[in-house]
Amino acid sequence: MFVSISLGGTNQFESGMSGEGAGGTAQVSAEVLRYKPLIRKYAEEYGVGEYVGLIMALIQQESGGRH
Repeated sequence: MFVSISLGGTNQFESGMSGEGAGGTAQVSAEVLRYKPLIRKYAEEYGVGEYVGLIMALIQQESGGRH
């Protein structure tokens, strides 16, 4: 099985270290960013606190930056 993902459009990811996750940064909307404290709380509760940035990027991608 081969899976390919294409982001297309403008580049939303930049290489570099952000201090969270696996070493990339993503531009997330203000609507997604406002949930960061809540995301951090539950990510730490479930032992995945180092993935807060990745979770926010996933929310951005899946919701289009809306709620």
